[in-house]
Amino acid sequence: WSEIETVKNEKIRKIKLEENEEMFKRAKEELKKAEEEKVRVFKREILDEDDAEFIHAQDMVLKFIQPTHNWYPTISFVEKVTNLQLSVKFFQSISQLFDPSYIAEKFHGTSEHGINGIIKDGFTLPQSEGKNMYGDGVYLASDSSKSAQEMYTKNSNMLLLCKVALGKCKTVTSACNKMTGWKLKKEGFDSIGRKHFHTSVLLQALHAFL
Repeated sequence: WSEIETVKNEKIRKIKLEENEEMFKRAKEELKKAEEEKVRVFKREILDEDDAEFIHAQDMVLKFIQPTHNWYPTISFVEKVTNLQLSVKFFQSISQLFDPSYIAEKFHGTSEHGINGIIKDGFTLPQSEGKNMYGDGVYLASDSSKSAQEMYTKNSNMLLLCKVALGKCKTVTSACNKMTGWKLKKEGFDSIGRKHFHTSVLLQALHAFL
């Protein structure tokens, strides 16, 4: 690992932090304006099938299906969620990451009740007392078919496509169910990834945004 690479990465980090700071300011301004004008800071809207965002979401779902999951979806609608308060919190949380440049789109499957809570109030960390494989965190997947499994969706037939600030990701090859956000930070990482399982775990819930 050369000194040149270190300097290069530090420059990239600085640029990303500056970009994020600008996004954070813009999100705060939008939220303030909406509150002053009494405009809804939270809304749900069903997208038209020819809308670019509909096409993108559909493409993401259909592109990332593993045959072994035996899932063949028909997309009946795509709903866009706008939550300005969560947007502000998301960009604010990025400034706390070891690597603010790693932001990706991931899937999360849960019940309809769970989805309604997440889109309004954000993700919350579960309390499983060490029963979850990689600690008590928000579990997201690169494959839509993984998140769509009935054990996660509880027959909701719904998926969340989230923008996720993974930051510096620790790749693991085995279970680490005692892991916590504090321990992960102490090791110098922001999230956990299981490579061949295409699974990402956030141990701090503010790093995911719809």
